[in-house]
Amino acid sequence: MPEVRRILTVKQTGTLHRMMATGMQIIRTFYPNVQIIPYNNFLAVRHDMTIWFMDYHEDKMDIYFCFTDPNDEMGNVLINAFRSYL
Repeated sequence: MPEVRRILTVKQTGTLHRMMATGMQIIRTFYPNVQIIPYNNFLAVRHDMTIWFMDYHEDKMDIYFCFTDPNDEMGNVLINAFRSYL
């Protein structure tokens, strides 16, 4: 199973929607055409053989990154629902 690593923490105050927009802006800077998958308490963003996960908290957003398996199967069901949501 691929390794999921935290690569960035964005400290921010504001609404959840504002943090989600900030997260998407960061990802779309690098990958303009992505598949966005909202999943319970986090957001998954798929692009080719990679998945980015955005985990939102009251005062920060953690962004995680993972390569997917070539056989993918929906990003190994979004890397086992983001490792059973950490």
